[in-house]
Amino acid sequence: MAHNEIMENPRDDADRPFPSSIFLFGALAGSLIGAGIGLLFAPWSGATLRRRLRRYADRTVEDAIEHGREALRAAVEQGREYVEDGMHRMSKVAKQARREAWQFPHLAR
Repeated sequence: MAHNEIMENPRDDADRPFPSSIFLFGALAGSLIGAGIGLLFAPWSGATLRRRLRRYADRTVEDAIEHGREALRAAVEQGREYVEDGMHRMSKVAKQARREAWQFPHLAR
């Protein structure tokens, strides 16, 4: 009978709340174990690692700035092309409007 009761409501365990204290303990334990393993397998001393990380961060920032500048240049160039194209089209429309206006002088005031 106990087996049937388990089979009737298999979601009972999933519906029960998970105690947050267990989660916090597991997260803390995992963090400590991970930090310990990291220290054991660290290829450099703390000062060397910090210096290397600082250099890497500086290069990453410089690369991001350069990519940003390139993207800005491309956007500005594309914007100029759109403006030039729009001016060219407006010039054609204005010429056409002047031609049409001469054909119908009685409509112009």
